[in-house]
Amino acid sequence: MEIRPENPFQPFEAESLDLVRNDLSRVLCQVAFPSLASIADLSFVGAFQQAIKASYPTLVPEQMNTVNIGPQGAQMVAEPVWRFHDAQQVWRVSLMSAALVLETRTYVSRSDFMRRLSPLLDALGQHVRPAQVARIGVRYVNHVRLASPADAASVFREGVVGEALLAAASIPGARHMLNEIVGELPDGGMATARWAILPPGGTHDVNVMPPMPMTSCMLDIDSFVDWNAAPRPFDPSSVLSEAKRLAGHGNGFFRWVVSDGHLKELSVPEYRQPGVWQATAKFH
Repeated sequence: MEIRPENPFQPFEAESLDLVRNDLSRVLCQVAFPSLASIADLSFVGAFQQAIKASYPTLVPEQMNTVNIGPQGAQMVAEPVWRFHDAQQVWRVSLMSAALVLETRTYVSRSDFMRRLSPLLDALGQHVRPAQVARIGVRYVNHVRLASPADAASVFREGVVGEALLAAASIPGARHMLNEIVGELPDGGMATARWAILPPGGTHDVNVMPPMPMTSCMLDIDSFVDWNAAPRPFDPSSVLSEAKRLAGHGNGFFRWVVSDGHLKELSVPEYRQPGVWQATAKFH
């Protein structure tokens, strides 16, 4: 079975891997559209809430501070964000004036994630009615416990963790040093991947990856298409298709950048650790 693409940015389809665990701290999909001022009104959002209430019964209104730059300079503006949670508090839908975001802390598979995204896009189209879509992004944030910084070399393929990254990880007081690669996707869009070794309590983004009390490493993969310069008509099925494609690219980069040994450590049944991990997950 092929488990690794030759090029991290090429489309890559492989047989799914059954895993005893995954290292994902958060998986997100953002669908951005030209700003709609009416989303600030709860009475307008009510129809969208009713459409998704069976799966996301809890609404938590929040405020997000954004910076607007105008003739008077930069001004801080508070924007309402409507957060819808599932009953287990592990899935969250966020609706704001210019975006819908689906995220989870318990990723099971690509097909499961897209199954949850599809009705949200339908509800967005029917009740919020954005005319256009400006950006679609799918982000996978992996966080791996380590016994020591040197153990990061066993997580990633040979050459990905270089001497500079290991040296920076041993500097007293250093929080992290990031490696980053940005590339064009041949079938459209871009991908950005970052990886780092982190000290106890370290994180590159506290909003999506809570700190761990021990040494760790992270891998953050963001695949996206950006049409802000020329937004496209909003169509739920087309947006879902793009999200699936971008998620596939995230899977391909993950397969390319991690080591065969790390994949084997996660996989079943030969490498199961009895009594340690019970839930199964799939990257497919």
